Amino acid sequence: MRYWYASISLMLLLFCIVGHAEEFQLLYKSPRAQAMGGAFTAVADDESAIYYNPAGLAGVSKILFHGLSANIEVSNDAVNSYSDLSNALSNSGFSVLNNFMGKNIYARAQASSDFVFPGFGVSVLYDQQLGVSLKNKALPVLSIQRQNTYGVQAAFGVPVLTLRKKKGQLRFGLAGKYLFRSGGYQKVSLMELLTIDSKSMINQLNSSLGSGYGLDSGVQFVYQIKKKLSLKSALAFKNIGDTSFSGTSSPIKSDLVFGLASSYQSDDMVATLAYDYSHILDYADWRKKNHFGLELKFPLLSLYGGVNQVYLTYGAGVDLWFIKVMYLSYAEEQATLVNQDPERRHLLHITLKLEI
Repeated sequence: MRYWYASISLMLLLFCIVGHAEEFQLLYKSPRAQAMGGAFTAVADDESAIYYNPAGLAGVSKILFHGLSANIEVSNDAVNSYSDLSNALSNSGFSVLNNFMGKNIYARAQASSDFVFPGFGVSVLYDQQLGVSLKNKALPVLSIQRQNTYGVQAAFGVPVLTLRKKKGQLRFGLAGKYLFRSGGYQKVSLMELLTIDSKSMINQLNSSLGSGYGLDSGVQFVYQIKKKLSLKSALAFKNIGDTSFSGTSSPIKSDLVFGLASSYQSDDMVATLAYDYSHILDYADWRKKNHFGLELKFPLLSLYGGVNQVYLTYGAGVDLWFIKVMYLSYAEEQATLVNQDPERRHLLHITLKLEI
């Protein structure tokens, strides 16, 4: 009898732990961070620190101005099924079932303007997302995502403790955001699919525009082992208590992240190895929380590799002083457990910048 009680208790515990059945939603995805498998909390040494870990701004030594940073992101199914998507949007009922069954169609456009100088940064962000997914032939359910977010985020980071001989430094940072959001996520049953055309279903996602504000905090510890070798550890708590919006728009869930990183600098290359364990407070498959990344940075070229959750990430970037171009590919798990419903995505990034 004790065996059965123990077995049932274990099953319930596992169910709770892996009960998160959706993709982890992020306000901002840095192409550099995503190319490193999402492992960036301890690295946080550029304008992305505004969103990933504000404490990292204390280590920025340049003035960075990005007049425009633009990301275009699409899933494999969006690329391979463009004609099917067009047909589905002009029909209804079973046509929707036939065109969307078993596919993850996702597109995201994101643009930002960033200004950073040592210890402080501000970013203006615009983000538009569209996603369609239809699963389960026996009892189909269509998931639709249409979301528009824009606003501003400002952050600062300061050193709070410096070890003797300046080999180590503890940094602290805060970030505040004020955002506007419309749209969200909707699941449509089989009966609704047969009676409502797909355009009407998408139009239903146009919820009234709502505003919201949120707070991030972070710490970062940097230790210089040798002149060319450094270690970093960090903890960031983003969207503390959730960033909610007036109206019916979806909130941005809080995210507690722990990170480690190590960098080695030679005469013509900087190699960075990083690890993040994200969404620590979420009940989810622990494998979905793991992120590993590697960056090899040369004077004009950067190469990236990593593991996002359990899926391979890779990318490359070219930096030509006033313009930076990157391509990367990664995958996100859409189901409760890994290896159930991964969605591979491709991201193209262009930045017009000035660094002093």
